[in-house]
Amino acid sequence: MYQYSKDKTEEISYTLFLDHLEHGIVEKVMLTNKAKITVVLNNGKKIITDNPRTLDFKKELLMYDVEVIEEDFGANEIIMFVGLSLGLLLLLSYFRKHIEASRKGNSQYI
Repeated sequence: MYQYSKDKTEEISYTLFLDHLEHGIVEKVMLTNKAKITVVLNNGKKIITDNPRTLDFKKELLMYDVEVIEEDFGANEIIMFVGLSLGLLLLLSYFRKHIEASRKGNSQYI
């Protein structure tokens, strides 16, 4: 038997989101550059809706006293991720050569 979970995120229309905003039941909005935004209502329920991606959207939300959380990856995070990934690849390559040399009995890598 299937039961509906209240924790499931529901998708609503943008106009319904605006109605919720005007009635003061929106607690916070998680902004990203993606096509959808996540919204948390005052009762704790999470919903998603279309992201209008307008320049003044954050300002509009703040005017309704909504907490705005920006979830974009900045340049620093991207650089850190790439650097760590390259370091991990180099480390794995070193250990692979070391293991292959050990199997062949070549002692110069040991």
